[in-house]
Amino acid sequence: MLTAFAGRQAQVHDELAAARRSLAEAAFERLEKEGGAEAEAIRTICRDHWTVPSNAGETSPLVRRRKLTIAAVIAQRQRLEELRDKNKIGPTQYLELQEDLDWKQLSVGSDEDRRITES
Repeated sequence: MLTAFAGRQAQVHDELAAARRSLAEAAFERLEKEGGAEAEAIRTICRDHWTVPSNAGETSPLVRRRKLTIAAVIAQRQRLEELRDKNKIGPTQYLELQEDLDWKQLSVGSDEDRRITES
């Protein structure tokens, strides 16, 4: 019984990975003829999503980009705390910027980071 569950879990994982690659390819195809650095940056992200093998782990550009972005968000959070502590920002602006950072961090997190699970 446990083997059947593990097999189905692997199948679900593979289906999700294939669907994510397909979605990234659709986005890439839509932006393929768009010019500019912004479009190229998005195409690079899409390419990373569909070309990274599931076992690439720490070496994939996607994982590295996520880690760097999260490190940058952490630095921004620290600066935001400093601004608040020095009374250089009001409580409303503090909360608004904190929410912006929350969304930024969520946007680059892995799929597992964003998943809501029941306990």
